[in-house]
Amino acid sequence: MDWGSPHDMLVRGIVAETDDSKTQQTVRLSGRHSEMFGGQIKVPVVGHYGLSYHPPKGSHCLILIPGGNPDLAVILGFEHPDHRPKDKEEGELKYYSEFGHLLFFKKDGSLELSVSGGAKIILSGTDIILDGNVKLGGADASRPLAAQGTVDTGGFADTSNLLTRVKGK
Repeated sequence: MDWGSPHDMLVRGIVAETDDSKTQQTVRLSGRHSEMFGGQIKVPVVGHYGLSYHPPKGSHCLILIPGGNPDLAVILGFEHPDHRPKDKEEGELKYYSEFGHLLFFKKDGSLELSVSGGAKIILSGTDIILDGNVKLGGADASRPLAAQGTVDTGGFADTSNLLTRVKGK
């Protein structure tokens, strides 16, 4: 293989189908002028170690075609214009899914984990912010952790500012 030959091509493609069931993910996609790649032999995806994903149909990608031979084509990354988070500041990083899940490394040094239902965990300096119904000890936790009348370490009974959204076993 003569890498860097004038016949090497880099083409923009759009995902039509993904097979994520084998040891290497493969895709079938369209390229220039509705040209199809991955007919008999699906095109392998070259991804980063430790990161696994399944791009939705309609995702955009780059197709590397060494020597102009479509049988040797590989995919070099994906992006979906409908799902990509926007308006990040320079240096920020977001891992995201089509379903609204997000892991966000922010410029201010904080880290946010959020799910599509709205619950969030934010780690910021010395603060841990839990936004949502918090259950400690298991999904079936139902006892309030700061129940009214509980005596604190100073000998005072709790009567207000109770942790009504935090439950424990």
